Amino acid sequence: MNLSDGWLAGWYRRYNERYFAGDLPDEVDVLYAPVKGCCADVLPGELDDFVLRINPAFALDASIARITLLHEMVHIKLWPNRRHGAAFYEEIKRLAQAGAYKGIL
Repeated sequence: MNLSDGWLAGWYRRYNERYFAGDLPDEVDVLYAPVKGCCADVLPGELDDFVLRINPAFALDASIARITLLHEMVHIKLWPNRRHGAAFYEEIKRLAQAGAYKGIL
């Protein structure tokens, strides 16, 4: 099964409500698109929005797509800090404790 951009957008909305208290922007383009040199990324859009891109190879596996989406959502939450530092790993830990990864794998 090849998962569509619509699946990603739906997961983004649900995860934003459930695990980020709706604090992430609603206007985020979430899509499968080639990403040079990595699995996924987040880029600033033209306004106060973002473009979240995930490698299309992940469209074949819902578990990997969802874990990658949550990872990139943390980058949006911590924007403009784009590093994988202490704040990033604390947020990943918070998601795990909140059950965000339960049932994905």
